[in-house]
Amino acid sequence: MKAVFFSAEWKLNDSVNFSLLGKAIQYFFISALTEELIFRGILLYILTDKTGIQKAALISAAAFGIYHWFSYGMFGNEIIPMLYIFLITSLAGYVWGIAFVKSKTILLPLVLHFGWNLISSLVQKSQPYGEIIFHQVSKAALSDLNKLFASLFMGIFPSILMYIALYLMFRKKKVL
Repeated sequence: MKAVFFSAEWKLNDSVNFSLLGKAIQYFFISALTEELIFRGILLYILTDKTGIQKAALISAAAFGIYHWFSYGMFGNEIIPMLYIFLITSLAGYVWGIAFVKSKTILLPLVLHFGWNLISSLVQKSQPYGEIIFHQVSKAALSDLNKLFASLFMGIFPSILMYIALYLMFRKKKVL
């Protein structure tokens, strides 16, 4: 099975390791649960009473973005990759914060977070589990500008789609 996505060719792994897939599912569930409990279940919940929903969502999202500098081992590295990680993880954290506030439960942001992490791991070299089902066999050379657009698209577009889905789910209630 081959697919071309952003000038890259992907192939189904010949030896999909279902034991490894099970470990990845467990790992990503536990990490998403832990992060959701900390950043939405505790931080966002407490800040909402003190600052209001909008400010609380922004502060929680920013804290989530900063946390990922450390969890990805990026703190102190070059500023552009750090800004990129902050942007994409903060945006996702903000959207998951909206999911928490609108659904009044941790389950919706947990499912969104877990799903995003797991799906990403199936094709990306994310650690500790990556390219579980598909692996990249070739990649066309892209200009720096095209690399920038592709990276921004892959990092931001999922959050935009989740925001639209939340808007449609909760359109009777104002989304932040």
